[in-house]
Amino acid sequence: MSFASSFAQERVHADEYYCLTGPVMLRNEMSFSEDALVHTTLNHEGGLAFKILKTGKREKGEYSEGIWLYVILTCWVWDNDGKIVPENSKWWLFLNDEDIVHPY
Repeated sequence: MSFASSFAQERVHADEYYCLTGPVMLRNEMSFSEDALVHTTLNHEGGLAFKILKTGKREKGEYSEGIWLYVILTCWVWDNDGKIVPENSKWWLFLNDEDIVHPY
């Protein structure tokens, strides 16, 4: 079991708040088309703040070293095109083995 998978199952829980540092991958839908966007954050903690709504299944063969979480953002962020992604919007968030998640 990968670090991200075991971390999510044992230490990350729905209805709780977390902060993730570094660039992240967000998707509108739980699909694996080319609509994935990488976002960076501008909130004061220097990380993406979110509340987990539920965990999701990944498609076989796609991003095997990590998990998807369905989250609601508790801060607004910029995407790579300079557009604002609003807080309180819902996204699928990908966690991989290198991501560090903090309680928020």
